[in-house]
Amino acid sequence: MRKTKFENKIRLLALSLTTMTVVVLMLAGCAKKATEPEPSLDDLMNSAWSAFRQGSFSSALGYFNQVLSRSAGHTDALNGKGWCLGILGDRPGALSAFNAGLAGAPANNSLRAGLAFTYAAMDSSPQAAARDSTVLAADSLWSLGQRYVMSWDYLMDWRDLRVLLAEEYFVMGRFSESLAQVMKLDASVTVGADFSLAENQAALLVEIERLSMTYK
Repeated sequence: MRKTKFENKIRLLALSLTTMTVVVLMLAGCAKKATEPEPSLDDLMNSAWSAFRQGSFSSALGYFNQVLSRSAGHTDALNGKGWCLGILGDRPGALSAFNAGLAGAPANNSLRAGLAFTYAAMDSSPQAAARDSTVLAADSLWSLGQRYVMSWDYLMDWRDLRVLLAEEYFVMGRFSESLAQVMKLDASVTVGADFSLAENQAALLVEIERLSMTYK
C-alpha cells in the first residue's frame, strides 16, 4: 500500500509539472506573438512581387491588399493589384485599381499600360489605343519590370504594347497605322498598302497574329 501511495504521489507530481510546462510554453508563445513586429510595407511589397513572379496571383493580391489597408494610395501596390486582378479576370477591379493609382501618379507608365491591356480585354479599342500610345510616346522601351507566369523569363514590355496597338488600330479600321506598328517590330514585313482590298487586310491580320504569338 505504501508503494502504491508513493507511486500515486509521483504520478501527481509529474502531471503537475507537465501542466505547468504546457502553461509556461503557452504564455511564452503568446508573449512572443505579442512582441513580434508587424511586417513593414517594404517587406509586404517584396513578398507581393515575389508571389507575382511565381504566378501566385491570388497570394500576391493578398499582400498588395495588406499594403493598401495601411497605405491606401500606395502607387506600386495599386499597380500590382491592378495587374493581378487583370490576370485573374476581374477587369472592372483592375480598371478601378489602375485608375486609383493614376489619380496619385498620372504619369506612371506601368499603370497606363495596365489600363491599355484592361481596356483591350473589355473591347474598348479607342481607350486601349489611347493609353497604349501614351506609354510608348513617353517611354518607347517600357517594361513592367516584373517577370511572371508564362515562363520564368517572361517579361511584359514595349513589344507587347506595339502588338496591342497594332491589334486595336486594326479593329478600329485604321489599317495604315496598324501596319506602322507591325513594321516597328518587323521591318521585313511586306503587306500591300491599299487597304480597300480585302486581301491586304487579311495579310496584315496574319502578320499581327504572328507577332502576337511571338510577343504576347
